[in-house]
Amino acid sequence: MHAAPTSRYMHSRYAPPRIAFYTYLAVFSTALLLLLSRVHLFYVRETLLHGNYMHIGLQELPSLHFYTSPKPFVGTDERLQIRAIQSWLQLTPRPRITLLGDGPGYERVCAKFRLNHVKDVDQNFLQVPLLNSMFNIINSSTSDIVVFINADILLFDDFTYAMRKIQTQLAHGSVAVAARWDVSSTSYRPNSLSMRESRQFAVRQARDTGVLHTYGGIDLWAWHTAYGPLLRHRIPPFVFGRGRYDNWLTHQLIEEGKRPVIDISEAVTLVHVSHNYHLAHSTSSSEQQFWSYDSRSKFETYINSYLAYRHGSFAQQMGTALHAQFKLSSCYEPDGMCLFRRVRPAACRCEYSPFVHASLSDPFIVNNSRTVFCGLLSKNHGSTQRDRFPLSGVTDDDESSVVFGLPLVQTHLLSIISSMTRSDFVFVVVADFSERLVLSELVCSLRATRLFPFLIIAALDDELYQYGVTRGFPIYLSEFDNSTFSDYGTFKQLARYQVTYELLRLDKRVFSMEPALVFNNLPWMYFKEHLQDVDIALLPPMPELAQLAVDTSYISTSFMYARPTPQSLQLLRTVMATLEQRPQRAGWPLFKFSCGANYEGLISKQRCQRDDAAVVHLLDPNYFRPLEAGSCPQCSRRIRPHVLYVGSFSYERSPELAVGILRHAGINRAGNDKGYCTY
Repeated sequence: MHAAPTSRYMHSRYAPPRIAFYTYLAVFSTALLLLLSRVHLFYVRETLLHGNYMHIGLQELPSLHFYTSPKPFVGTDERLQIRAIQSWLQLTPRPRITLLGDGPGYERVCAKFRLNHVKDVDQNFLQVPLLNSMFNIINSSTSDIVVFINADILLFDDFTYAMRKIQTQLAHGSVAVAARWDVSSTSYRPNSLSMRESRQFAVRQARDTGVLHTYGGIDLWAWHTAYGPLLRHRIPPFVFGRGRYDNWLTHQLIEEGKRPVIDISEAVTLVHVSHNYHLAHSTSSSEQQFWSYDSRSKFETYINSYLAYRHGSFAQQMGTALHAQFKLSSCYEPDGMCLFRRVRPAACRCEYSPFVHASLSDPFIVNNSRTVFCGLLSKNHGSTQRDRFPLSGVTDDDESSVVFGLPLVQTHLLSIISSMTRSDFVFVVVADFSERLVLSELVCSLRATRLFPFLIIAALDDELYQYGVTRGFPIYLSEFDNSTFSDYGTFKQLARYQVTYELLRLDKRVFSMEPALVFNNLPWMYFKEHLQDVDIALLPPMPELAQLAVDTSYISTSFMYARPTPQSLQLLRTVMATLEQRPQRAGWPLFKFSCGANYEGLISKQRCQRDDAAVVHLLDPNYFRPLEAGSCPQCSRRIRPHVLYVGSFSYERSPELAVGILRHAGINRAGNDKGYCTY
């Protein structure tokens, strides 16, 4: 047998050069690919965990404009909010920042960090901004992208990159919404020498130890202004920062379908340091008992729930981040973020991501059973019944029916006015639902002149109470009985004098007004010069008004001042007894008992007194002017009137006529009942 042929290389110590070259090349290429993949994974890890987007090479972003309304810059709130603002200012590009509203520390912080400040925002009587007025300002922004954010949220580089990612992959009309990552503390120090490392470590700390607030509130909205206002739907006057408005707003955006809504909660790290929630102006123990600290027990939260269920199709547990049609999430792609479309948004309430350490929607099993809950439900257990939030001003005489701080009652409102103004002045108005539009004009003028904290409104019917309490008015239901009065006008005047009398007995200095007037200027200097030692101040007889009223005895009762003295109390008792016996215009008996039917008590041109009765001051008509002529030429004179009013004879004919006179004079501020004031 012949031996098998043997290759000449079989016993050779070395392979041929060509084969060796390809072998080495394959090994080298494999090693290089492994190295590159490790480097790629390292950068992706840097992106996901450290918040380091500097290596990606972002293109220039459009201009950003941040809007927020901070709490007063006092104590812990000051530290948390200033740190958040500094984190925004360190973004690229550097955004414009506008603070909405006013409060302690606003001007100081704006000056220090060169922020914009818009004071003219509607607030409720606790000086908390109203959402509809805020968005009236926000929608006027000329920047490319507007960001509406809570004032204690820290933002880092992943936010600007996420906005760029959305811009390149979706239409500019999209809206980004985000929930926060709750942490007990953060290592972020805006003024540290290693600022970049501090920001990256803060992101990693939040992702490792924080809890994603997916099932709760939403803390950020960002949208492109080229597509007009954020929402077509009319925004109710929600109390900012008191819950429910965030879910309602997100739900309405989804329902309108005008803009795609994107949940960026997992991709962007909104760091929120947990802290105690409180009402900034509740300091005394009695107020702490009245304004409950439970989230649903705050009367402002209750009102927000009432508004949410009565505007649009919002229902309990809707409008969360899980309801957004799109989701921007962390992923192992070169840029570290992927955009997904949710086929069935919120179908799985236990939705989670492998990059989220913990979230509020994490599932849990109840008592070792087969029942699985996806996060904690609210105390309402998903109820959609709107009648769960009734809003009536009716209460028992002992106020035992006050629940969640509602209904508002006179004693509690007076305590709030005293704590806000630190004064014994009160501006009181008595009105019914037919006067709501002209009452809104008065409220807007008081807000514009910073006199709103002094106001208290006595509603003659439950409809006006509901109208006012949902708009932040300091209003309560007076519950006067008009069944024994044949003349409704006399009844309203008597009710107004009765409320004035009650406040005087509480040692308040009272400015009693009809709704059909506006404040054009601050009256404090006039009061200081002329009303220090008087008991009552009245509008004087004006021949032109008497001629228009076809009544020579006509005296307007649109405005009156009373000081808590025995003489002023006795004068009001006499006038009220006269009105109860004989229906008539209240101006004449008040003037007759003050100065005499034939002016026999007149001491000077502007002062009168009968015997030892009340000292009465007649208000200067140059500063307290009627608007019956339908124009306001006196507004441009050297003397600027403090108060411009509509005579009672015109007002009694029709509240709408009074509104028309104000609008014709060009001094209306209520915006044709748009729900917010114009400044």
